[in-house]
Amino acid sequence: MNSTRKFFIVFALLCLSAAVAYSQECNSYLRQASELVSQKKYCDAKSYYLKYSKCNADADVSTEIAMCERFCKINVMLEEEDEPVVTEEKAVVTEEKTVVTQEQKNPPSTNVLVKPDIITLNNRDDIQAIVQEIGSDDVKYKKFDNPNGPNYTLKKAEIFMITYANGNTDVFTDTKTTPSIAATTPAPAKKQPSIQDTNEEEYSVVKPVPSVSSGAKIKLGLNGGIVYPPAEGAKTFFGGGISGEYLATPHIGIGISAGYYYNQVAEAKEGIKTINSHSFIPVTLTSKYYFLTQSIQPYAGVDVGLYTELLGAKMKFPDGVDSFLRDLLEKTLPKSVSNSYFGLAPVLGLQFKLSNALALDVNAKTNLLFREGELGYNFGFNVGIVYAFGK
Repeated sequence: MNSTRKFFIVFALLCLSAAVAYSQECNSYLRQASELVSQKKYCDAKSYYLKYSKCNADADVSTEIAMCERFCKINVMLEEEDEPVVTEEKAVVTEEKTVVTQEQKNPPSTNVLVKPDIITLNNRDDIQAIVQEIGSDDVKYKKFDNPNGPNYTLKKAEIFMITYANGNTDVFTDTKTTPSIAATTPAPAKKQPSIQDTNEEEYSVVKPVPSVSSGAKIKLGLNGGIVYPPAEGAKTFFGGGISGEYLATPHIGIGISAGYYYNQVAEAKEGIKTINSHSFIPVTLTSKYYFLTQSIQPYAGVDVGLYTELLGAKMKFPDGVDSFLRDLLEKTLPKSVSNSYFGLAPVLGLQFKLSNALALDVNAKTNLLFREGELGYNFGFNVGIVYAFGK
């Protein structure tokens, strides 16, 4: 009994320590990424955001990764340029609209590679263009591969940023379309500075918070395991079960489970084998609290429901035994017995995410059975697979 208690205590401590260590390592990636963004080291920051997204499947940092990738390309482009493609000219700003200067629209043809203006939309699609005019609500441009063609118009609300051929950028931080980046900064009336002059506040990254809608809502489980009764002479049960769970929040799950565990003891006397079987069938309502919603999810819970025990016996006779003797001996066997009890089971476990949909589940529980006039108990240990789906 003491050794069993020690086993469950050690198991619980190992689960908690592993979860805490993993969580700290995962969150360190997010902190390092934020620090690198503040230092404008976007290429390095992108790699840490990717690491964070892998270890925390529920966190959505796709916007931050896209921003770092975009600014990383711009930095690389600026570093590779020995000379500016076009002499930098600031746009002429009026109260109503900003008119792009002639030098920016039509760079001089002096044996240098002419580059397009890049218009990046909110869905991160790029358009190669020659920007003609930036108004108060829209942007007019020509297609880069057809500079003598018609003018095209885009609403500012559709545009994330414009990267001009000389490396300057205009960022349109509309709160409705880009909530994750500079969401609280009002849309600028003047031209934004180039990326080298951008301060930390204008491009700070908001730390993602997992939401209910970002994770699955239903979990189906299939497991196998053992049930160990501590009574002297009792045999270990082997079996498994199925479960279904609904996540009311990312941390709280409620559901139902059913299992079937079986053992048997065989005795032989004068060539006649007697087989005594014992089945243990729990059907319960379940509740769990997940301490973390990351790739490793430690949880605690309780199962409440009906526990059924089936006792039976049968004989196997060698060839040549008289049928009369066979019938006589079989009548001496105890009758099959079925008993059902109310019970509950505290549970400790861990789920290790293998992908966004699959997880490995390991748990241990103590089954408390309220038999007539006494309290019985046994210990269960299960390993299984959980499939998560639904939004």
